[in-house]
Amino acid sequence: MATIFVVQGKRKGDKREVFGREFTIGRHPSCDLELAETTVSRRHARIARRPDGFYLEDLGSQHGTWLNDQRVERPTRLGDLDIVKISDVLLEFREVDYDVLPHEPNLEEETGSSIITMLDAGACEALSEVNLHRKLRALLDITRHLGSTLDLDKLFPEVLSSIFEIFPQAQRGYVLMVEPGGEKLHCRASKLRGDDAEAAAPISRTIARRVIRESKAVLSADAVSDERFMGSESVASLRIRSVVSAPLIGSGNTPLGLIHIDTMSRRERFSAGDLEVLVNVANLVARVLELLALHQTQLQFDRRERDIRTARQVQLHFLPREAPQLPEYDLCHYYQAAEGVGGDYFDYVPLPDGRWAIAVGDIAGKGVSAALLMARICSEVRFSLLTSPTPAEAANRLNLKISELVYNSRFVTLALCILDPVRHEVTIVNAGHMPPLMRLASGEVLSLGQAESGPPLGVLTEQKYEQIIVPLAEGDILLLYTDGLNESLNHNREMFGCDRIEEFLARAPSADAVIDSLLTELSRFTKAEPQTDDLCMLSLSRQTRLQEHDTIADDDL
Repeated sequence: MATIFVVQGKRKGDKREVFGREFTIGRHPSCDLELAETTVSRRHARIARRPDGFYLEDLGSQHGTWLNDQRVERPTRLGDLDIVKISDVLLEFREVDYDVLPHEPNLEEETGSSIITMLDAGACEALSEVNLHRKLRALLDITRHLGSTLDLDKLFPEVLSSIFEIFPQAQRGYVLMVEPGGEKLHCRASKLRGDDAEAAAPISRTIARRVIRESKAVLSADAVSDERFMGSESVASLRIRSVVSAPLIGSGNTPLGLIHIDTMSRRERFSAGDLEVLVNVANLVARVLELLALHQTQLQFDRRERDIRTARQVQLHFLPREAPQLPEYDLCHYYQAAEGVGGDYFDYVPLPDGRWAIAVGDIAGKGVSAALLMARICSEVRFSLLTSPTPAEAANRLNLKISELVYNSRFVTLALCILDPVRHEVTIVNAGHMPPLMRLASGEVLSLGQAESGPPLGVLTEQKYEQIIVPLAEGDILLLYTDGLNESLNHNREMFGCDRIEEFLARAPSADAVIDSLLTELSRFTKAEPQTDDLCMLSLSRQTRLQEHDTIADDDL
């Protein structure tokens, strides 16, 4: 049940449950929480319950409503322990209670002041001389237990057992951990001494919250006589006399949880020295918790690395290892995934009539999921090419198939080229990919098929793709690439750009020289910047008669 507490104002200490769909606050007696301050409007603000939580709304008040020092201009979502300011009145909103699991302590709210000692969690860097033997034994025992297991369900009970040996007056002990989100405490271990100990006895929620929020260890030497426990029937009936709690604090002062012990003994109460011991124990446990978290992170990283290596082996099985050797033509390619495996794709597919299909594609995304989709698309491209009369028909069929395969708004770009080495021409179909670039023997660079290019595959199911035919003269070079090249960034967040690609293509004498020069310039441009996207390049050039003669001469050797 959500609750409002008055923490400052004429009604300080009052508590109201937020019931129904609307909870009103104001000076009028009909309000669910009536405030007597004259600067409060008659109907000042309200808390509305919605399916996703509670919302605070100002009702046009003269002096405004403030949430965590921010003025409320529109209905604003309330969170647990948020502070609402109305005039000079401060209210604390509590959305949920801490979870209470079997054998888990209740967390009860008190009014007054029971905390007689507070200690910084990091203040006990060295042990004092008082009870030095006991303190050293505590740390040694805890250290032995902490080094014996990686299982927290086994570790925490052993820690509590050691604490009970160190503190013979302790009758109940708990290890409470902060759940993800930092709003709830979850009991990970509990220990009771003797048959008379009551597992259901409450832990002060005020103390628990302060331990977590302020990273302070707290001690109450006589809980029954303290003012803050006066309103607690359970504390009084169970005669809890002394309480000590210490936080488990991670790096960056992050609260991980707390260790709590208490007693009902009138004679054997906890002292400031006991508080210091428990703080040292809690600090040691917190360090081990962080090491265990790092260990789990490392295990997950190792598993991911193994998965990536396996996926890369599978992916490389689908990608060509070498470019085909064709008379009068040179072909060259380069492929590098950003994460070991990736979504860039290229292939050489021999067709029955002696032509060759050359494809370069880019699957949206990167990593293992993109690599798995790439492997499937590789098979679909080959099937579509071998069962379609034209490249355009192959693209249409492939588009329908990919529409069935992809999901979550993923898509595939593809540049498909069919090389006819007899007629010396290439047929091009482009589905949303970077336009192929043609460097003519004269040095002029052309961007091919931009007007005929269609959307990426898998975007429009009914799309009909167009094809163009481009002749290949001696010395012409065709370059296909993915956006991992032109969109590469340097330390100034500048892109490599298409103009730079065309500049180096214009000067390159051969297919392999194009890729080599672009890789050299890319390395110089990006320097130490990490590769953030997959990178693929494929070049094709028709040899000149001089190159063909040199190739024949090399073969004769």
